Amino acid sequence: MKKVYLKDGQLRAVNMFRTNEIYTTSSYTYICKETSSGEWLIMRIDNSGVFRYASKMNNDSVTNYADARTDVETLTYGTYDEAQ
Repeated sequence: MKKVYLKDGQLRAVNMFRTNEIYTTSSYTYICKETSSGEWLIMRIDNSGVFRYASKMNNDSVTNYADARTDVETLTYGTYDEAQ
């Protein structure tokens, strides 16, 4: 199991996030993920295959998965490092 350190200093396993749903628009595919403790991560993939990520780390005001899913198209997305 690969592990990474998040900016808050907590150790998290990469595979702790589970996919809740996949949402597709004409420009992007969104893979919406959540942990059992309520952390969320949304992966956005554009039509050319570029991945960008949104989480509470780069979207401070979005505190739960339900709000993140509602705002999926207007969230701030960045590289994995910017969202971890």
